[in-house]
Amino acid sequence: MKTPKERMLQVLRWFLSAWHYKLSGIKKPYNPIIGETFACYWPHDDGTKTQYLAEQVLHRPPVTALYIENRERGIVCDGSIWTKSQFQAPQTAASLLVGNARLNLVNLDELYHVTFPNYFAHNLLMGTIRTEVGGESVVVCEKSGLRADLEWHQKPMMWGADEIARVTVKVSESSTKKVLYEIDGHWDSTFTITDKATGKSSEFLDVSKLKVAPKWVVPIPLQNPWESRRLWGPVTEALMERPDVDWNEVTRRKLKLEDEQRELACHQKGDKFKEWPTKFFDKITVRDPDTGKDVETWRFRYERGDKYEKGESELNLVALSRRTLDSRAKAEETPALGAEGAAGAAAGGGGDGEKKVTGDEDKAEPKSS
Repeated sequence: MKTPKERMLQVLRWFLSAWHYKLSGIKKPYNPIIGETFACYWPHDDGTKTQYLAEQVLHRPPVTALYIENRERGIVCDGSIWTKSQFQAPQTAASLLVGNARLNLVNLDELYHVTFPNYFAHNLLMGTIRTEVGGESVVVCEKSGLRADLEWHQKPMMWGADEIARVTVKVSESSTKKVLYEIDGHWDSTFTITDKATGKSSEFLDVSKLKVAPKWVVPIPLQNPWESRRLWGPVTEALMERPDVDWNEVTRRKLKLEDEQRELACHQKGDKFKEWPTKFFDKITVRDPDTGKDVETWRFRYERGDKYEKGESELNLVALSRRTLDSRAKAEETPALGAEGAAGAAAGGGGDGEKKVTGDEDKAEPKSS
């Protein structure tokens, strides 16, 4: 996109397209385990790829740090998120999404500060349980002086079914507060944009027409023992025994992982306490351009925020996640690792097993969930 306004709108398309996933009813989640990691990538038609790496860096509170990059296209993003539970009488539970993401267009030196809405579960005591996204969030770019204020609507107590999944957005100049665009729609279907200067409206985004790009991952048997899909594999396997799921067995396998985590030194008190050594992320303080206050977040240890140079070495986040072992892993559970280890992966090395991800023989390995 050639102008700051166009880029702000494109960032909003990206952000608004990410909430389409719906659950039927309420499910008990997999509780993240400290030190757990997940890595994947998406290949693109232009020959580039976008990589993703996440690590559970804290358990109390349960903070997930994340990093995304497509260096060749000049896109780098990091941040952190955790949920804070809150009961709202008479029969609503809220999961407040605390944290932020910082999307950096490194070739243009534009940093977009993004915050998240919240999740709500209604009708806990009577009626049909219903989940909704609600609250407010912002996208702010200080360099361009543009901001977007998003309001995520919920169904009122009476009537108002059209408010379900509705989002309204105002894009404005931070200094003058002049509204440039208004966006209205539903995060599971379509959005319309109105240019306030001309009064003309047009389609902004139709989520129903977008295809979900599959994630490319290492086959589970080759994963590090503390990568998500291998770590939670036994629980997933028990859940997939449908229609005859043994829920007691599901709970037993889940509790085994959680009980083992409680024995770690980072969960002890007094002299037994030791801070957990993170693998890929460091806690930092950044200025929130929306509030002007300092906030804590997490930065990827190998992040490069400078302009892309043609021919530069590429990070291999899948290899990095796979090779960086957890001190809890047993020797017999450890996959064969390249001799250069995590440092080699961070410098762009491939190594043992990575051909399983990048070669033609892995065409069947992309996963959509």
